Amino acid sequence: MKVKNLLAGAAIALASLPLLAQQPPANGPHPKSQKEIEALQKVQAAQQAKDWDGELTAINAVFENFADTEFKPQLYSMAMAAAQQKNDYVQVTTWGERAIQADPKNIEARVTLAESIAQHTRENDLDKADSIKKVHDYANQALG
Repeated sequence: MKVKNLLAGAAIALASLPLLAQQPPANGPHPKSQKEIEALQKVQAAQQAKDWDGELTAINAVFENFADTEFKPQLYSMAMAAAQQKNDYVQVTTWGERAIQADPKNIEARVTLAESIAQHTRENDLDKADSIKKVHDYANQALG
């Protein structure tokens, strides 16, 4: 019950934040080549088509071909969201942790990880205490 209350609080906090994505900063990330633009367009096309597997494949292709892309934080978050749409807990966790490494202030990734871990923690799990601690940590960090 505490986990659900914590997640609800985190969700309310997120809803109260201004939508930063509406106005990208002028000095924000930029593609470095036409090929990177094309690779990013493939990610966007797969996302718009709700082709979650295609989106993850396209994101992986960007990372393989453009290791120094300035879009890492956004791509990690997109991959986490696509994995969540697929209901793939392992990928949600992997991409979410990468998103936090790329952007330690990524509130969305922290809330998503807290929610996903809470949903996949069962009464008889041997690591239940560790999972609950992770949920609390991610949720509190999202609120803080």
